[in-house]
Amino acid sequence: MTSKGYTADLSTFQEGRRLNVVIGTGTPNGDTPTQLAFVFADGQFRGTDTKDPSAHITVYQQNDDHNVTLRYDTYNPGEAIGSPSGHADVRFRWTGSNFTTLDPIPVNDPAASGSRR
Repeated sequence: MTSKGYTADLSTFQEGRRLNVVIGTGTPNGDTPTQLAFVFADGQFRGTDTKDPSAHITVYQQNDDHNVTLRYDTYNPGEAIGSPSGHADVRFRWTGSNFTTLDPIPVNDPAASGSRR
C-alpha cells in the first residue's frame, strides 16, 4: 500500500483469516481525505474496493472469511467534509477467485447527492 501512496490501518487485519480488508489513507485532495479499501484474500493482494478513492470508509462488519461490509460516509453538495449527511453500507463477498460487490457503491462526484466524494 505504501508503494501506492497509502498508509494502512491494520486494526482490521487478522492473521490466519482468509479475507482481510485494510483501509488505506492517502494524501488529501484539498480538504477531502482519500481512502481506499485494500483487499487481501488467501494471502495475496486482490485489489481495492473502487478505482477512485472515497472520503471516509470503515470496515463495518466482517463475520467470516467470505463476507465484509464497508461503510462509506455520504455527502450532499456543499456539505462540509467533517459533517457527512449519512452513510451507505456496501456488502462484498470473496468467492474464492473474485471480490464481488453485492450492493451499489455510492458515486464519488461531489456535485451528486449521496456522494462518497
